[in-house]
Amino acid sequence: MKPRLILTLTLALGWLSSAYGQVQPPPPPPGNRGAGMHRENGEMKPRKPSPQVRDYLNQLQESDPDEYERLINLRKENPQAFRMELRKKVWRKGNKQGRRKNKHPRSLQEEISTLQNASTPEEKEAALSDLRTKVRERVEENLNEREAAIEKFRERLKQLEEQNEQERIRVEEIVDHHLERILNTLNTPPPND
Repeated sequence: MKPRLILTLTLALGWLSSAYGQVQPPPPPPGNRGAGMHRENGEMKPRKPSPQVRDYLNQLQESDPDEYERLINLRKENPQAFRMELRKKVWRKGNKQGRRKNKHPRSLQEEISTLQNASTPEEKEAALSDLRTKVRERVEENLNEREAAIEKFRERLKQLEEQNEQERIRVEEIVDHHLERILNTLNTPPPND
């Protein structure tokens, strides 16, 4: 009698859970199973790129449209290969200096070779002056970028301080809200197993 009752209850519970349970969307197709995709409201959608990737792609679109198109097509055709390309180009950008054949940035190569090939002191002085100007421009550009980043940090810090101040003012309201949620979970009857 007991095995029959247990089997009946198990089947009934299984039927109830499938009848009243949430319908699961179908899994993504095999192959590129979820590569570069995420589920949003039951639909598979492409993931949003990180800020670093977005910045790199925007910069690439301006400087090298052909390479940008190639990467976008690669992203559609083979997301795994696209991610590998990004790992090489974006995430390891910090180590790029060590892997370069030339130790100097490409924009300075012309000025450096002009300085090296100068035969007279006047030519050397002119080449050195040009090189100094280019280096100064590069340093100014780096300083401007760093100052912009510092300004973003200041804005974010200001937002966090304002948010913290607002929460300090509302601390009792927040505590009451959390207590209410905890008490509501304690007062709900346990699910029937």
